[in-house]
Amino acid sequence: MTVPGPGRRRRAAVVVAAAVAVALAVPVSAAVPVSAAVPVPVQAATPHFTPNDFNGDGRSDIAVFRPATGTWYIHGFGRTRWGVGGDIPASGDHGDGRAEIAVFRPSTGTWWVRGSSPFRWGQPGDLPVQAHYRGLREPTVVAVFRPSTGAWWFDDYRLGQSNPLQYGRHGDVPVPGRYDGSSDDNPAVWRPSTGTWYVLGSAPIRYGQSGDIPVPGDYNGDGRTDLAVWRPSTGQWWIRGRAPVTFGVAGDKPARGDYNGDHRADIAVWRPSTGTWYVRGVSKIRWGTNGDVPIG
Repeated sequence: MTVPGPGRRRRAAVVVAAAVAVALAVPVSAAVPVSAAVPVPVQAATPHFTPNDFNGDGRSDIAVFRPATGTWYIHGFGRTRWGVGGDIPASGDHGDGRAEIAVFRPSTGTWWVRGSSPFRWGQPGDLPVQAHYRGLREPTVVAVFRPSTGAWWFDDYRLGQSNPLQYGRHGDVPVPGRYDGSSDDNPAVWRPSTGTWYVLGSAPIRYGQSGDIPVPGDYNGDGRTDLAVWRPSTGQWWIRGRAPVTFGVAGDKPARGDYNGDHRADIAVWRPSTGTWYVRGVSKIRWGTNGDVPIG
């Protein structure tokens, strides 16, 4: 057995002393929090705008415009005279989150928004295509679609106020909507001759046929506008991704809207011959007369 000499014992003592010094320099139990409170950002609620909601209750209101007298009849509100024969109803959100009574006068290209001064944006033959092109948190952007040239004119300098968007051609039907799920409405057209949908930024899709009426809307509540058409000859609603639903008869006018406030477009028609509204899943109601224009 080898016994360490005095030199070896001194070296061992130095090593032990150094180890003790290191141990004393480090706290035995550092104050480390067991569960640190990390702030979690609260996600902002997804913005939503209910079309033709004139009282702000989150439901589309049953309403008609009577061209013969320029009168609006909104169920639960009574009547309001705003417009003249030949005007096109053009309600939208002009800043307070509610639909405002408004008309576009094709004969002069003038917009008449209740509570505001009239202004000219457009020309004879244009069609109103007001929508939330800058997002649902912003007011509706006034815009027109010019069928003769297929040009979109936006009354907003951020969208190229003096430079129209060329998207579409003569005979196309403008159908703006949130097809990509963002909060911005996309310019889009449906071509009756081929049943093709053209959405800006997306590939064209054929859905529908000649004689159909385009009725895009968010029918499943996923925040995206669905491609859809109503076929007057059969009364069928064709919504992309779903089986066709028969609701309505020849002569009816489609009047989709969120009538129950569930953030989904409801299948609905208005029957001019009786002035009756039929909303799928909701009781029918008589509101309007033959010659009226349903707001929906």
